[in-house]
Amino acid sequence: MSGNIESNRVDERITEVEALLLEYQRSLGLVPSIHNADIGKYLNMSIEQIRKMSPEECAEASFAIAQQALYIQQEINKHNQRINWAKTNINMMVTQHIDQYGSKYTPFESRKLLAIKDNEYTSKLFELAIRAQQIVDTLSYVPAKIKFVADMLSEYKRTKELGNV
Repeated sequence: MSGNIESNRVDERITEVEALLLEYQRSLGLVPSIHNADIGKYLNMSIEQIRKMSPEECAEASFAIAQQALYIQQEINKHNQRINWAKTNINMMVTQHIDQYGSKYTPFESRKLLAIKDNEYTSKLFELAIRAQQIVDTLSYVPAKIKFVADMLSEYKRTKELGNV
């Protein structure tokens, strides 16, 4: 299986695919969120700091935290898209050559890994999928937890406005 010539195209192709997806998201009005570097100060506030906040400050913090949850979810989606794109391309490339590896008694996954390993392009796709999966695994459930913090601050804001705090 040859793939040496195409191996440098992986980065180019993923950039092209992501540009098309970004254009599609923008057509839906889903402009990518901007990462807020100051978000840590909100996520790591002590109870005492929260008590000192005005209702307006609570609302601003809640909004910033919710934006961060959206940003992280968009990052997860981007990496899931990379995984799916890489796996689809790997399958398309190795399917035509998989019978060259092992015997009829060799498990399919083993033959597939041998075929991937034997081609520079599919090896690079495989590495891309692994890196993306590690990021997705690391960020799983984080947006929901961050959104929970935003919701709690929003509730606290309402409580402050009612004068119960």
